[in-house]
Amino acid sequence: MVAALVATGLLAALARWARRPLRTFRIIAVVALILSFGGPLQVGAGMMQGGAVGGAAVAAMLVMHVVAAAIIVGLLTTLAHTTERGGITEMELASCGLARRFRRRRATAPTAHAV
Repeated sequence: MVAALVATGLLAALARWARRPLRTFRIIAVVALILSFGGPLQVGAGMMQGGAVGGAAVAAMLVMHVVAAAIIVGLLTTLAHTTERGGITEMELASCGLARRFRRRRATAPTAHAV
């Protein structure tokens, strides 16, 4: 539950400030998933308090991390709709029954004026 809330907040922030929010979100999600493997692997190696657990338990924990990440990232990126209208990029994030719309002006090159 905490991971889903953090992911929602991250996507909302990226929608506001990132140039390509969905791509950036997916990259960060993959890195976070890889980092989340550290806990189960440490438990399997006996590095955590309570001793080592079997390989099947570690594999089950790793699979649960992958499934949770797939559900969270899949739902959030499916619910986030990106459109572009008249130089304004909009990203609507509908999550947890709340809808928020983020608008960002597309950067344009300055035009040369005749002097």
